[in-house]
Amino acid sequence: MSRLHNEADVPIEYDDDVIDKPDSKGNTVVSPALVKQALLHIMATECHLNNAIYGSHAMIRSDLEWFAPSMPHSSVLTVFEFMGITKTWLGFFDAFLTPPLRFSDEAETRIRRRGTPISYSLHVLFGEALLFIMDFAVNQRTNGLHLYRLHDDLWLWDHDVVKVAGAWAEMNHYATLAGLKFNAKKTGSAYVGPPANTSGLPNGDIRWGFLTFNLSESRFVVDQNDVDKHIVKMRHQLASTKSVFGWINAYNKYMTFVLRNFGGIPGNCFSKEHIVDMIDTLGRIQRELFPESATGGAVSFLKKTIEERFGIRGLPEGYFYFPISSGGLELRNTMLELLALQRRLEPLIIVGDKAGDIDISDHYFHQDMAIAHEKFPKYMEEDKKNYATLKAGWDNAAEYRRTTTRYTTDVVPEAFMSFQDYVTLREIWLSTWGALYLNMLETPPQHNAVLTPKVREMMSNNLGGKLWNNMDWYEKWIISMYGEEVVKKFGGLEAVDPNLIPVAMVELFKTSRMKLK
Repeated sequence: MSRLHNEADVPIEYDDDVIDKPDSKGNTVVSPALVKQALLHIMATECHLNNAIYGSHAMIRSDLEWFAPSMPHSSVLTVFEFMGITKTWLGFFDAFLTPPLRFSDEAETRIRRRGTPISYSLHVLFGEALLFIMDFAVNQRTNGLHLYRLHDDLWLWDHDVVKVAGAWAEMNHYATLAGLKFNAKKTGSAYVGPPANTSGLPNGDIRWGFLTFNLSESRFVVDQNDVDKHIVKMRHQLASTKSVFGWINAYNKYMTFVLRNFGGIPGNCFSKEHIVDMIDTLGRIQRELFPESATGGAVSFLKKTIEERFGIRGLPEGYFYFPISSGGLELRNTMLELLALQRRLEPLIIVGDKAGDIDISDHYFHQDMAIAHEKFPKYMEEDKKNYATLKAGWDNAAEYRRTTTRYTTDVVPEAFMSFQDYVTLREIWLSTWGALYLNMLETPPQHNAVLTPKVREMMSNNLGGKLWNNMDWYEKWIISMYGEEVVKKFGGLEAVDPNLIPVAMVELFKTSRMKLK
């Protein structure tokens, strides 16, 4: 029930493009995009966990077809009546759900019997109440299996394919009773493990954004065919823009969309191969969007455009990435967001092609931190050592009790649990496994650029700009990589006098919605 409001006057946005922002009391409201990303991390982590412990993993993904406009009013009111809602409120809900509708002056007036407009908070209440019964039914039928649900998007998984198939049968049974229908195009399943009866699972693939679950690799991979379709759309949208700022606004939003549909910044549950796939695909997008530029990509395209329109040549690369407040164009460097991840690739970024410019001691690929599919199996090996240590401590304490006079007459020390009993505690009690599970869900931070003497000198002359310690990791990397050439071209880190920049107008332009062509 994550879409229900915490406060009556603070709505929860439905739009996935909304970023985290504070509510009226200053508390951060997590965006739907990050909620979905967290779910993806749980799915990937659970897959690794089940494969390591049980050797199998089954999962289902589905979606209710036209849920908002097809929601039966009789089902909603029946659920509310079952929950004990008073007749007064039932009458109010009935009146809200069934207004008379007429779509033209000549058309017949009819009473709406299905559906609710999604712009109302009551729509969220009706939908959550109706689907909560399905959540509960699945939990009871499968002895505790959890149905993850965002709006009407449904996800469930377990190591036991029979349990997952039983959950799917219960979902279909409830959908039939409630007058709902699953969307066949968005329904699919996957099973990895020894041969088993999967006839109870629905047909179709498991998909998440641009990712699809690969059975042979037992992980999510980028669907290149889906990416191809969006490259065509992106090329068309960029071509329809009329200004440089409009082009950059469209480009930045599309790259944000692409990265989000790759699962966002990859968590620890994703392997090195996943990150390499993302980087390779981003590179391919650049090459296919700008085939005339072998290596320059968006920057080369913008340089050519500005030269043709305004006759300006020789602009440094950093000018395009610098923030608008410094006189730059604030082009999004999506590749940098992946390359700067700590402990992920070897080596990551070396400023100025000199290893001495930054501290690279922590930039090399660390197996224990980065190979997601090996983390749980390695901990299974550690269980033997941990068990031996705990058993030795228990046995030493038992021996002490046996040889101590005050314990000999009335206390018989119990034997320590068997190793088979010990490993059954992995998912419910062992703190080491709990810590590892939480670590898999975390997103590694980006490595901060080091303030080198050259950068410190540039910053000392940047009288009106930000201080180094007040910059985020992205700004530090942009300054470190491109600052020197910007200073050489413009004499400082500010290409334009900040007082002459209509920052508010540009920010309004950036946050406006794109008109799709």
